[in-house]
Amino acid sequence: MRIAGRLSETTLGDVLGALFRARVTGLVRLAETAAPSAGRTHEIYLRQGLVVAVESPLDMPAELPRRLDTLFSVREASLTFHVACPAPPGPPRPLSPREYLYGRPRARDRQHAGAPRTMSSGRALSQALSLLGLDAGATAAEVTRAFRRCARELHPDRHAGAAHAERRSIEQRFAALSAAYHTLLASGAG
Repeated sequence: MRIAGRLSETTLGDVLGALFRARVTGLVRLAETAAPSAGRTHEIYLRQGLVVAVESPLDMPAELPRRLDTLFSVREASLTFHVACPAPPGPPRPLSPREYLYGRPRARDRQHAGAPRTMSSGRALSQALSLLGLDAGATAAEVTRAFRRCARELHPDRHAGAAHAERRSIEQRFAALSAAYHTLLASGAG
């Protein structure tokens, strides 16, 4: 399992989500890198992808969900994953993904935060139409059909066996395709 090495490249929610989907058992260690807390280390123990314990030098509440909530505020840290680390005694039941993943910030949300909500730029609209292979008078139904046709060919799940660099390129092209689709729908195409 490969995870991002720095929290600034991803979010804790993305990391925990990936580890949950892979059903891993082990330890995620966050070592803070920003002053004044640089060097402070936090540990999240997982069993089959579920959070079973959280250890931290911070003054934390006793309840596991609130302990984990505290770590979501960490912004700058290096991330490491260690396999088969025994978890300290914890609650009788691990947290479900709904308790620690839903409603959390995601890296993809950061990428779209700076994007305009509506299409006011004719150039951006033109680029979105071009990316989907459409003309200026395209209806919403045509935009959706074009997006689905392109997505079938370019979706990252269809290229699971690709090399890391190629897969990264495919993911970026799919993200651009998706952004073009949402841009056109937001602009009121049709």
